[in-house]
Amino acid sequence: MHYPLEVMLTCVRCYVAYPLSLQHLEEMMAERDVSVDHSTLHRWALKRLPALEKTFYRRQQAVSTS
Repeated sequence: MHYPLEVMLTCVRCYVAYPLSLQHLEEMMAERDVSVDHSTLHRWALKRLPALEKTFYRRQQAVSTS
């Protein structure tokens, strides 16, 4: 992995938060002078999403039942 973690997390966040295809995300990164293939973006998402999901669900507060 020769891309900075910041670039990886930005791509994964955009992929999850917005209704973008991987090809659209590849074009967006190309506009920012980051050359990355859509299959690489898919591998990043598969690798990073489980860890991010654990982190975010751990921080959720319980909602009262009243």
